[in-house]
Amino acid sequence: MVDAGVDIVVAQGVEAGGHVWGKVATMALTPAVVDAVPGTPVVAAGGIADGRGLAAVMALGAEAAWVGTRLLLAAENDAHPAYRAEGRRGAGDRYRPFGGFRWRLGNRAAPLPGQRDPARLACCR
Repeated sequence: MVDAGVDIVVAQGVEAGGHVWGKVATMALTPAVVDAVPGTPVVAAGGIADGRGLAAVMALGAEAAWVGTRLLLAAENDAHPAYRAEGRRGAGDRYRPFGGFRWRLGNRAAPLPGQRDPARLACCR
């Protein structure tokens, strides 16, 4: 990627709430990616829900953190109402890393264990 001219590299761990293909946790992946692309800024993503997570990935060499699902219920988020409702119900109680906030949702690309119908969030394709 760096040889192709990218400006940044995102190290997305398995805890990420979106389209996850990897199997490595963010806290293990981040330093490995930082070491693999010296001189290129790395943004860590996945499982970062508060300032402690941000501090952790920055201590591991990331230049920034990509926080996504944690902001699902923010007033500024214009996500589809059905998707926001899933977050309000606490759907996807797979990860509860900080303070018990239920932030990880399953979706078509990354269904949660036991999720019978991974297409139930079809509104968000």
